[in-house]
Amino acid sequence: GRMLQARCESLEMPGVMGLEARGPWPGSFYSVPLALAVLAGLAGAWVALRQIVRRARTGEDPSAVTADDALRRRAAHGVTAACGILVTVPLVGVSLFTASPLLGITCMPTWAMIAGVGLLALVPAMLVLTTWCLAAILAATPRATRAHTSS
Repeated sequence: GRMLQARCESLEMPGVMGLEARGPWPGSFYSVPLALAVLAGLAGAWVALRQIVRRARTGEDPSAVTADDALRRRAAHGVTAACGILVTVPLVGVSLFTASPLLGITCMPTWAMIAGVGLLALVPAMLVLTTWCLAAILAATPRATRAHTSS
């Protein structure tokens, strides 16, 4: 579903059960397409990394091999950083949209409250990782352009 529901006992009238619901909830409606998109992106990254590693060398002399290794490392670093963004951005969204209903329903069990707090604790770490990945991609771009134009 798209909502998290819990059957709760009324505080005003003990013994009377009510239904409490919060949303949006990232159930299968949201999480399956998101997971498929992330998996497709990771598969694309695997293909890109495989191509980076398997492509032919640009030359045999030591300076050409060193330059080629540097280009491969830079390309692999960019692909890896892009994968970090691909994983962390959806994780931040899912964490926020999962924690909100878990913490918003008053009669949730203790494990749900702990899970909600844990998911919220992930958000700052994922934002830091996303920022680092974005900085890694942006920092590598000018150097690659300078190296390309100087040859």
